[in-house]
Parts: sequence; C-alpha cells; structure tokens
Amino acid sequence: MTATGRPGTDHLRRVGALCGVVLWLLLTAMDACGQMALAGRVRVAEKVWGFDGRVMAGEFQPLSLLLDNLAGDPVEGVLTLQMVSGSLRASGAVYTQSVFLGPAGRRWVQFYPWISDPNATWQLELRTAEGVIPFDPLDQPRLIEEDNRLQPGEARILPGVLLDRAGSLERVPTTVKHLSEEVFPPWSTATHGLHAIFLDHVPDWEEPRQAALLGWLQRGGELHLLLDANGQRLRFSGILSGLNEPFERFTVGAGQVVRHELQRAGLTESLVSSVLTLERGDETSQGVRGQLQPGDQRLRDDEGILERLRATSEPRHNSVLIACLALLYVVALYPGAWWFSNQRDVRFPWPLVAIGGAVVLFSVLFFWVGRRGYQEVRSCRADMVAVAEDSRHWDVLAFRQLFVTEGADYTMRESERQTLLASGVQDERVMATASVGTEAEYSCRIPPYSRELVVSRSRVQLADWGLRLSQFSVTAGNLTGLVISTGGQLPWREGDAAWVMYRSEIWPLEWSASNRQFRLRLSGRVSLGDFLRPQYENFAMPLMTPAAGTGGISSGAFGGATEELTEEALKRRERTQGLLRRALVRPGRMRVGDVRIPEDRVLLLLEMDLPGEFRLQLEPELEQTGRVLFARELRSDTGDAEPRG
Repeated sequence: MTATGRPGTDHLRRVGALCGVVLWLLLTAMDACGQMALAGRVRVAEKVWGFDGRVMAGEFQPLSLLLDNLAGDPVEGVLTLQMVSGSLRASGAVYTQSVFLGPAGRRWVQFYPWISDPNATWQLELRTAEGVIPFDPLDQPRLIEEDNRLQPGEARILPGVLLDRAGSLERVPTTVKHLSEEVFPPWSTATHGLHAIFLDHVPDWEEPRQAALLGWLQRGGELHLLLDANGQRLRFSGILSGLNEPFERFTVGAGQVVRHELQRAGLTESLVSSVLTLERGDETSQGVRGQLQPGDQRLRDDEGILERLRATSEPRHNSVLIACLALLYVVALYPGAWWFSNQRDVRFPWPLVAIGGAVVLFSVLFFWVGRRGYQEVRSCRADMVAVAEDSRHWDVLAFRQLFVTEGADYTMRESERQTLLASGVQDERVMATASVGTEAEYSCRIPPYSRELVVSRSRVQLADWGLRLSQFSVTAGNLTGLVISTGGQLPWREGDAAWVMYRSEIWPLEWSASNRQFRLRLSGRVSLGDFLRPQYENFAMPLMTPAAGTGGISSGAFGGATEELTEEALKRRERTQGLLRRALVRPGRMRVGDVRIPEDRVLLLLEMDLPGEFRLQLEPELEQTGRVLFARELRSDTGDAEPRG
C-alpha cells in the first residue's frame, strides 16, 4: 500500500506546487497592474531646481514640483524624497510632505534638500492608501560652483532671476533667467542659493513669502527694482513698505536695493552682466587670497565641524591603567602561578583555582576600565553660526550630534522657526524622516552607543541685545578706536570671545562688565586670510584664549607673541574658522572673498555658549550643549557714532 500510495502523493504535491506558482504569478501580475494603474494617476508636470536651474553645494536648495492629477478622483498621501548616491544606494534621511490633489487638479509642492553630493539623483514616491506611486528619478542639476571653475582673471556668474507673475508664460527678456513668483520659497532659510532678484511688479504674496523676501534681503541679498508695465515706480505695503525709499541705492540690513529707471525690456545683457558677474580679481580685495571658499571646500569645512562633533562622543580610555593591568595580568599568570604552585603547602587543585580566579578577576577589571560608555553620557551637542537679519532675528545654521547610550526612537522638533532639516550623514542610509517648515520634525532610530548627525537652518527670534556702535574711529584707512555698547539682554559670560572685522582685518575685543561695552584691543589684529589659514601639525599659530577675567582675547591672540597650540586650543580655533567661513558667505555667494562690508560698517563676532532659545524639543530629553558664533553688521551712523579720520 505504501508503494502504490507514493505516486498519488507525489502527483498531489506537484499539482499543489503548480497551483502555488500560478497563484503567485497571478498576484504578481495583479500587483503590477495595480502599480501601473497608480503610476498613471499622477505625474510631475514641471520641476524647478534652485532658482536659475542650478544648485549650491552645502546649502538647502528648493526643489519645486508641479504635480498633475490625471485621474477623476482625488489623491491623498505622503510624498517622499530621498537621495540616491553614486553607488545607486539610497542614503540620508527621507524628506516627507503631505499632499492632497483634487480631481484633475494641479499643485506646486516644494522640498528643500541639503546638497552634499554633486552627482546625486533623487528618488520620489507618493505613498497613498491604495499603494505607492513611483516617479522617474530626478537628476540633480549642475552645481553653481562647477559653472565657475574658471581660470584666474575670468569672471564668475552669480545666481539671479527676474520674478514673473504667477501663471505668466512671458519669457522676455532672454538676458536673465525667469522664476515664477508662485515658486519663490515661503521661508528665508531656503533662499541661500540666490544672489539677486529683478522685480518689475509687486508680487501677489501672502505674508510668509513677503517676510522671506525681506529676510533674504537683510541677510545680504541684492534686489533690483524696475519700473512696472505702466512705467511707474513700484509701491509696496505692509512689511515690505521699507522698500519705498526714494533713493537710487539704499541698504536693508546687510543687503542692498537698487532702482533702475527702465522696464523689464530694458534689461540688456550688459546690465544683467554687471549685476551677476563677479570678476575673479575682486575676490582678493578682502585679503583672503588662498582662502577662497568654493562649494566643495565649504562641504569639507562642514565635514570638519561634524568630525569634531563625532570626536566628543568617542570613548576616552585610560591607556596607562589598561597597560598596567595587562602587565599585572601577565605577571600573575606566569611567574605568580609558578611561584604559588611550588609552595609546599599548596596541593592540587588549588593552583588551578588560583589561575581561574586571576582570569576572572582581571576579566572583570578589564571590562570595567575599558567598557564602552566610559565617561560617556547621552547628549545633544551643537556647533552653530547665527547671522543677524535685524536686531532680533537670526539666521542660524546648526550642526548637531545626538549621542545615546540606550537605543530608542528619538524625535527633535522646532516650531515657528522656518526650520529646514537634513541628515548630516549623506553617504549612508539612516533610519530617519524629516519634515520641514514652521512645524519641523526629525525622527530617527538610534542604536545604543551610537550617534545621529543632523544639519538644520532656522530663523530664530531673540531679545534685542541693544548693540550700538557708539564710537568708531578710522585713521588712514585703519581702525584706531571702537566702542560697542550693549543692553541688559546680552547673555555674556566669562569664557566667551569677541572680535570685530573691519575691511580685511580682524581685531580682538575686550569686555567691560561695569559699562556693558566692548572695546577695541589695538595689540591683537590679524588679517582675515591669516585668521582663516588652516592649521598644520607642529606649526605654531597665535593662541586663541580668553583674557583672564574679561572674556575677551589675550594680547597675543592674533598678531603678538605666538604660543604652541594645545590640542584643545587647536580644536577651538578650527571650529571657529569653519563657523566664520560660514558667517562670511552671503546668499548666492560661493566664497569668503565675495563678502563686501562697507567702510562705514564693522562686523561684530561673538562666540558664546548655547543660549536657551536655541535648544530643541527632544523626545526623550537629552542634555543640550554647544557653542554659537554670532555675526552682525553694525553701521557707524547708529546712535551718535561717526567714522572719524
């Protein structure tokens, strides 16, 4: 019976396997048909990278997508964007944004990816309740820096656009790139890839976009106002009413506004070129020859900042103690065990017990001294650079490291700060998602004794510090006297540092607590190029240490007697150099040498501990520490100060 039953059993097995294969093929075909049907429902009708079709490395850049719903029913889901590196591997955090498209409707959607790989592509998907709608890969356009790798003496083209009305198809004149006003970012933190705007009408914007334009201008943008279609000057209202000044050229914060008595048709190639072209020879006028700042160098500076943050969570073992324990272990096992076993009163198995006890004892000691987490606590450490837009608002670029000793899901949040977020590890896949805007959130899963690096840019409001340039003296083009008064809101502490930059030189400042003033220290100036010069091993540079009791800089800080740099001083100087390079790069500018500080102004630099306003909402809570480099331009006509000499 067994022999005759086997053929029937085998036959049933074959039939079952064949049915399983057929069922699997049917399910696969149905799923493929469903995916094809979903894929045909929504398409990307138009995409706009950056502002003029290029992107800037080391910045958050807008990616504007016009989604078109081809179906007769609404589509709702989460749109995701993730970078695909040159190895065709998804890396970095996943950007997410909720989307709703009405029947046969269209909608602009914007992402703000952090540009860290010049050869990246981006994977876009729409995740709905019915399934995932895939899109074709989005090729990242060329970098602005790649268009400007020119020979000495050649000019560089800065990013600039002519703003068009929403829905306008007019592309006249052709001498300048065009950008629709409806895709201008609603947050100033996303405008760092734009140098100049030509404007011939008052944009029909809600207040967030008006504030974004004003913030971009105050941060160092360049706005060129043309005559409207009727040949009249533009009249702004609301928060943009400050642009109604009658002068041909005036400043707004660190930016400038220029009026042209012509309409858009008069934007000749020579005029546009004079605005967007920067001669290579101009870059060295600030004394930074050899310290120019292309995008790839900026990425290396950012990586240096992140590397220094990584170093703060590396275990610091006591190597001397471990070496001594190893020596004692060898002595105990060989000479000690031999001596003990040769004692007359010691019999078997006590020598083996002694050897086993020594092994157990030293194993416990090695585990305790060399354990992972030795002198480590979970924390959120940050290095930041904050550039003033006005007396209360600061554009803050932050590099953070979350280090944890217990694995868990961690979330950081910021509200009402126009925050953009990205993973600081762009060449690896991380378990993280990021949503940006006025309610920004970064969620990630971190294994025990691991870290998560996060880059963010936000607009933070602080109390008015009452900074005022109350004395400003210049003799023969050199700064000879300076006093900066402050209000009672400045959170100055011992150990903080202060400098002032005038033209191409940096001067140390000393703090007077009784008068709440910064005063110029004449004995410590250094050129900007020397201050930014990289440090090399066994190369003595002026030590940057606070003067005792003042919180300022010692007399040998920049140009006096040089001292051998300690490891801690070297790390602090390198951190300050990287942050200062960031503080000196204006929107749309690629290099430190592009900065132009007018002769009636100075740039105040304050390096301070992390203020409470800069702390995030973290779940679970972590200890938050760090340093911030503040940079703000002060005009000589503030108060009663006038440049003399």
